[in-house]
Amino acid sequence: MKNYILLLVAFIFIGCSQKDVTYKSSQEVFKKPMQKEVPPSYEEVFKPKEDHFFQSELKNKIAIVFPSKVVGKYANGTINTVLSQLFLDEIEFNLEVIDIYDESYESIENALNELYEKKYKNILLLTTNEGLSFLENMDKAKAFTFFVPLVHKKNSASTLNNIVYGGIDYEQQIETLFSFSNGKEAVFSTQTPLGNRLRTMILEKSSKLYLDTIIDLDKNNYKHIVTNKNLTNSTLFMNTSIIKTSILLSQLRAYETEPAVILSTQLNYTPLIISLTQYLDRKNFLIANSIESVDFKIEETAALLDADIVYNWVNYSTLIGINYLLKKNPFIYNPIINNQVQYRTTIYKNTAYGFRKHTN
Repeated sequence: MKNYILLLVAFIFIGCSQKDVTYKSSQEVFKKPMQKEVPPSYEEVFKPKEDHFFQSELKNKIAIVFPSKVVGKYANGTINTVLSQLFLDEIEFNLEVIDIYDESYESIENALNELYEKKYKNILLLTTNEGLSFLENMDKAKAFTFFVPLVHKKNSASTLNNIVYGGIDYEQQIETLFSFSNGKEAVFSTQTPLGNRLRTMILEKSSKLYLDTIIDLDKNNYKHIVTNKNLTNSTLFMNTSIIKTSILLSQLRAYETEPAVILSTQLNYTPLIISLTQYLDRKNFLIANSIESVDFKIEETAALLDADIVYNWVNYSTLIGINYLLKKNPFIYNPIINNQVQYRTTIYKNTAYGFRKHTN
């Protein structure tokens, strides 16, 4: 288990003070100061005293726990989103990041025991529902407040009331997308956990499914799929990644197959769709999105730290989470009701230059 402890005190966006970042492993602790010359007078004024720094009990203590083997692709964005908010607030804080590698019972319990000893109370827990399910049987779990960006409450079996869920509501998105259906549904899905989940939701809601196709992840030529006559004038749901979606859209047009409308959840709400396809490929492509607009200051600060909160819903959920854990007044739309972040779904259409809200 790796620990990355980021201890930042009185961060001020004027670039005058020296910032210390400490990375701690089980073998050693070393300090690496930012390589920037600072005039002695500024250094004396802004550099925190070591004794005060380590002995002070900071109010804003946040821990991020994640299993890199399972959700490693989300970790950097989550950490940088949290740092963006903390930096912007210009407050003293302790941020400890623990990579538990996997989400086994033992890994999670060890992390909680360590954080309990260090008197951390607020944890941003970046696990799937599998890891979350272990908290029920851990004594220390009741001592913390958890925010879980990746899981929606309706998908959790936990009965703990100290967990707040930030997972997006794909069921709501599909419900909204079905309002654009002509009753002749077709589905393209990949056999991934999310792809399978979305497919199941659509199959349960569809009254008359004309086509249900699993997209092979190892192939890029889908002529035999996109030329199926049942796709003509259909409502085609795309439960595929942005790369596969782009390939399928281009091949649909190349073989002159014209669904009445093509629909997708948050899965394909990304600017990559603009660069990977031509406008005519996606002309009838409607996409659901639940990310709200935020203050430009946090958006720009996050972008500087390479954290996308405009299109990446995990980062956006994390932003809601850090505000909740710090008990700040919310500056974003989403309320939290019954321990679940409430999202609203907006439908976007594709234009030649990007996304635009769809109006009936």
